[in-house]
Amino acid sequence: MSSAADRVASVVRAVIAGAVHEAGAAGVVVLDDWTPEGELVYEWLIAELGEDRVWRAASLASNVQHGGGDPADAHRLAAWRMAREHAALIAHPANKTVLLLGGRVPWADLFPLGDLWASQVEALARRWSGPEEVETVAAAAGGLAALDAALARMIDARAHTAEALAHLPPAAAQQLVTLYERGRYFRLRARLVPKLGTRTLGIDLFD
Repeated sequence: MSSAADRVASVVRAVIAGAVHEAGAAGVVVLDDWTPEGELVYEWLIAELGEDRVWRAASLASNVQHGGGDPADAHRLAAWRMAREHAALIAHPANKTVLLLGGRVPWADLFPLGDLWASQVEALARRWSGPEEVETVAAAAGGLAALDAALARMIDARAHTAEALAHLPPAAAQQLVTLYERGRYFRLRARLVPKLGTRTLGIDLFD
């Protein structure tokens, strides 16, 4: 990794390790571990905590009977069981773009990538994933970088919405506002996010 990427990884790893220590937790279960973001979080936490203290929700799910339902539901059930039985914390790899625009914030104790824009995570993981509606607005905006730049102007720079989104096609700007407003209730109730930027969910971003 580059020095900048190393610094980001170091901050995230230290914050998560501190949370595990403070909670007296056995370790961390990583949700959505099959995604590029989940793989990245898993690798970082393995390096910090060791293989015996980090679990993949997908591997735990093989022991859960879910009657042929959604595999993601089995992953979440397995993670919750591990958390309850072994005092583990649950980490979700959602990035800041997804947390702002993806609607319901996933249930988790930790969001290791929650203060990194999707384009930053893409640079770290070489790929990114997100809900269909976020991928759609990114395409309408002219790409992930354009979407994140607009969000950064609106959130970090606190520019007026019209000014922040002025560089986006009108339809993309309207989509962004709709998704952002939809997720307000859930953003106000986010859990731990390691602070890396100017305004962070649950720390100094409360709107």
